[in-house]
Amino acid sequence: MLTSEEHEQYIEALMTYEKVLAQGEIDTSKGPIEVEKLPRELQGEFQQAKDFIDYVNNKQQAKKE
Repeated sequence: MLTSEEHEQYIEALMTYEKVLAQGEIDTSKGPIEVEKLPRELQGEFQQAKDFIDYVNNKQQAKKE
């Protein structure tokens, strides 16, 4: 489903996503993550990672249909 390049990007996006949550001390059990509540210096990096993760999730959903 993913090219080898997309797979590498996906792994990097997951690692970035988790790293930003840890650095921002975000508790994911309190509901959806709001980018605006992250430290400003982490927002862009987080949004890029989230966007790519969403892209992969959408691609997986499309394949199931």
